[in-house]
Amino acid sequence: MAAADVATLSPIDIPGLGKPLSEVAMGLSRITYNSLPGIEAQVQLHREHTEHIKALLAIIDRHSMSHFFGIHSAHRHGMLPNDTVRLEEDMGINGLTWNRATDIHNLNTRDIHTTFFKVNEAGLAPFEFAAGPSPVAGEEIPSEFLSEFATYVKDKGLTGLVSLEVGNFAAGQVKTAELEIQWGDKELLTVTVPVPALINAGMELVPTGWNLSPRDAGTHWAKLTKPVNTHRVFFDSTESVTPELLFVKLMEMGLILKV
Repeated sequence: MAAADVATLSPIDIPGLGKPLSEVAMGLSRITYNSLPGIEAQVQLHREHTEHIKALLAIIDRHSMSHFFGIHSAHRHGMLPNDTVRLEEDMGINGLTWNRATDIHNLNTRDIHTTFFKVNEAGLAPFEFAAGPSPVAGEEIPSEFLSEFATYVKDKGLTGLVSLEVGNFAAGQVKTAELEIQWGDKELLTVTVPVPALINAGMELVPTGWNLSPRDAGTHWAKLTKPVNTHRVFFDSTESVTPELLFVKLMEMGLILKV
């Protein structure tokens, strides 16, 4: 792609970066999310595309954006119902967060921020969100960075494999792992656990996220492989899930350390 094309992707045109989120953008994010491959079918980037991981991290570093951006495998956990988005929130227990399908109409878009973007022909499309303000303001993000990142992803045929992650990577992070939870027949959610708190016997930690934080922590998918290769954790419960109840269940199953 010509150099003249590289400076055309402005944060003010991207919902969740420099452009405020709207219900329309949130609705479109569900379509984007549902178009992604399931976590169990994702391409393992750390094995098949290490050169692209390095190149994309170099782009982030070259534009001095490593405090705020990383890369993540593009995947979904189940299919989102109509009028919902994936929203991450702090569980309020031992550094755990959970990510659930959340009704768009129950959200104040000023109280959440975008965490993941998929590169598409129009630029960057938001597809996951988290509670609280964004760690980076739109005016802090160079258009040249976004354009170079998107151009690389498109030119290398990675639009269905790699996403751009927004986070606070400045101070370094603890390595984390994401557990996929099937809570009875009520819902499918994920829980992100600091790896030091995880009892990973019977799990394969598959790298899914990379950044340039001092600890090079990254994120992983905790793929359940024993006693059977189910990929996810099943809880046969008719109760509504709460942070406290889920935490106790994870301890009782021997998946996280007791406190």
